[in-house]
Amino acid sequence: MTDERPSTPVHPPSLAESIHWIDEDIYAGEGLQKVREAARRYYLSEPASLEEFRRGFDLLNETFGPTGEIETVEMLERWFLAGSLGAPAGTAAVEVGIRAHYHMVLARDADGSIAGVRDCFVTIDERASAPPEGRAHVLMSHSLVLPAHRRTGVAALLRHVPIALARLQLERSRAGRSGPAPASPPASPPASPPEILLFAEMDQVVPADKITVIRLLAYGKAGFRVVPPSVLPFAQPDFRDEVQHGDVEPCPLPFLCVLRQVGADAATHIAPARLRDVVEHALAVHRCHARADHLDVIRDHALHALDAQGPAPVPLIALPSGPKEIALLAPLLRAVTFPLYPRTWRGDEPLADPAEELAALIAMDLGDRGADRPVEPVAGLSGGVQLARSLALMAVLLPVTLGAIEVWERRWAWPVDPAWYGVDESDDTVRVHCQSFAPVRFTPQPAAGVTRILAVGGSTTFGFPDHPAGPDDVAGPGSGFIGAMQGALDARWPGAYELVNLGVNGGNSVDSLRMLRRASHWGARALVIYDGHNEFVTMPAHYSAGMWQFALYRHAMLLASGVRDSPGWVGPAASPSPVHTEAVLDLFRANLHAMMDEAGVPIVIATQASNLSGIDPSWSTSGDARAVASLSGAALQKQWDETPQSADLAWAVGQRLLAAGPVLSAADADAATDALRAAADNDGLTLRATSAVNGVIREVADAHHATLVDAEAAVQAGGAAPGTDLFYDWVHPRPEAARRLGLAMLEGLVMAGVLPEVPEVPLPAADSLAEVRAARSWLQWACVRGHDPTWRLGLARSHARAALALSPDDADAHAVLAIADALEGRPGALPSDPLVVERAAALHPRIAAILGHPSAAAAPD
Repeated sequence: MTDERPSTPVHPPSLAESIHWIDEDIYAGEGLQKVREAARRYYLSEPASLEEFRRGFDLLNETFGPTGEIETVEMLERWFLAGSLGAPAGTAAVEVGIRAHYHMVLARDADGSIAGVRDCFVTIDERASAPPEGRAHVLMSHSLVLPAHRRTGVAALLRHVPIALARLQLERSRAGRSGPAPASPPASPPASPPEILLFAEMDQVVPADKITVIRLLAYGKAGFRVVPPSVLPFAQPDFRDEVQHGDVEPCPLPFLCVLRQVGADAATHIAPARLRDVVEHALAVHRCHARADHLDVIRDHALHALDAQGPAPVPLIALPSGPKEIALLAPLLRAVTFPLYPRTWRGDEPLADPAEELAALIAMDLGDRGADRPVEPVAGLSGGVQLARSLALMAVLLPVTLGAIEVWERRWAWPVDPAWYGVDESDDTVRVHCQSFAPVRFTPQPAAGVTRILAVGGSTTFGFPDHPAGPDDVAGPGSGFIGAMQGALDARWPGAYELVNLGVNGGNSVDSLRMLRRASHWGARALVIYDGHNEFVTMPAHYSAGMWQFALYRHAMLLASGVRDSPGWVGPAASPSPVHTEAVLDLFRANLHAMMDEAGVPIVIATQASNLSGIDPSWSTSGDARAVASLSGAALQKQWDETPQSADLAWAVGQRLLAAGPVLSAADADAATDALRAAADNDGLTLRATSAVNGVIREVADAHHATLVDAEAAVQAGGAAPGTDLFYDWVHPRPEAARRLGLAMLEGLVMAGVLPEVPEVPLPAADSLAEVRAARSWLQWACVRGHDPTWRLGLARSHARAALALSPDDADAHAVLAIADALEGRPGALPSDPLVVERAAALHPRIAAILGHPSAAAAPD
């Protein structure tokens, strides 16, 4: 852009003869008569000299300058003097065919004093795809009414004049000249009117700052609606001089996108393509005075969220037209909208609690400043009518309040018991802690030259049961397959890659999404997702499948008394119905889509591998394992064919096939795997990811073109259905399975372009503590299983012996063997160490009774 300036503005100084006033452009809520009266009283003109322009700018700068919401005076002077500027040659604004025009309008009273100032940018779409009559956007930058002239209608006049300016520029564009348009326009809109959209960048609602509410009330009366910030999180560039000169990093200002579709004021939705136009037209203006790389960040952030919505029309948020409808502003609270933006854009001021802000908003007393006229009580209303009005208001407030809380809970709340898991973040350290295990510690940003990879999921990602316990931080990803991956990376490329383990022991996809959103500013370059085993674990016995999608409902159900009696550690089995199963899968699917949409980095996602042959069903949905032992193979297969939903029958078929010989044919191995997979899918206690869960994982990976790892095939490695040689329990991998799974994930990272090649993955070391944890868990399950604890007692003994092979003096392992014998009626030397007894008694009242512990009184009859 050249520094040469014309000596006088190219646009005419007076608007009286050039702009075209059309009554239909005035929104009904403004009051046509009041606008007409204001038009007769106030004289509108563009500044006739640089001095007049500077007077108008000074008035605007007093209000908008301290917060960095106005361009520099030098830049606006250039716009004012030239009238119409395109972006510098070769920039995006020229390429997309958008030309911008700057206007400052002064409203003067009869004595010549300035009553108000409006400046705006009119952008004309000169692309071939524009409609025949043209397309114009108006960026309504700043509007100021001086105190002595407020509530006179001048504000409405200044909201209306940009439409007239847009019509003026459209006529000039169609005429192919820059001079004044014909002075005698038609008195009504043409049969095929142009597309005119007014766009304003407005502050989010802050109850402590009434002006943020009053402005939106005024725009609501003028027919404006708000694009949901979650759909279009737009921001204004940082206009500070030191930013433009490169001395200071930019800090874009988050704003609401408030718009009016002129001529389509009743429309409650807008096409995503129109919103994309809004962004392009706004940035076409800003590209003339802001750095392109700064604007590209704003554009990418806004359009990433918009593109994630898909092609469906976007519902617009209606603005209240008066104080009585103030609760409609709940979705626009700063505490609700600011977390949609990068943390560096929000500043250091902590956000308020959304529920508290909502309460303050509803309780706000605006007096008579929320409308052009004071809100007067309606006289003569009967008690019944007044009651009806109150009920109607409550009917509006309740869903709005619940909706605001629901949005807040889904995206920003952290409704987690701190004894379960949490994140502690400071300027130099992030600690992710879970239960009594050692916290994972890392820096908020990776070191220079280090590629950071995040991993989210449940306990298998977390590294249970290998994860160390205690208060000492773990400076690394911990154990399990994530630890195996980090060891391989360190051996091949020392210090070049950093895996950050955000797995939650006992967590599901809700927790993974919550952790991923918390990690949005931690500098990750890739994401690994291994999630799906725990989707059914917290499912209560009775709930509404239709309501399960709402976070508030899920919390209420899980907190209510008696809903967790089954499935769980005790109680009868509760197999979910197909409708309830689909509700859980829908939530899982939605969470995976959200992770994919919001990650912004290459993603590797894996199906879930399970122990199929080493664990019989916890609760069968039909059939009886004790009644099938005497059946012949043919009779067993026939009974399963007749009752395919029976987990016990499927289990028995699979075990018969496995027992046929030490070496199975490929067909028999596949048939055994299919039967054992069916047993796991129909288990009444769904502690393993079902085939349907893995189907959702494949579906979402395909929809987002993410790299998919087949963990089931990787762990099975071409052999028979995996069992206790590869898993500690249902899902947690032993060292060889962790090695196989880690190798498959690294291969996925290579396919995703994150790693240059696949490093060798050594076998992780065996862990005696992990074996003891598994042994104690199986001892507990042997006490609570609905039938036949023998299998679980055998698993408890197996893991206890594995622990003793690594640590012969382990007192807890010896205690497991003795208690297992006692549970089967065989005498033995029970533990005497008070700490060992305390740990064992805590597993179940039956064990406490065997040990003579006081907690045995809690044992069921």
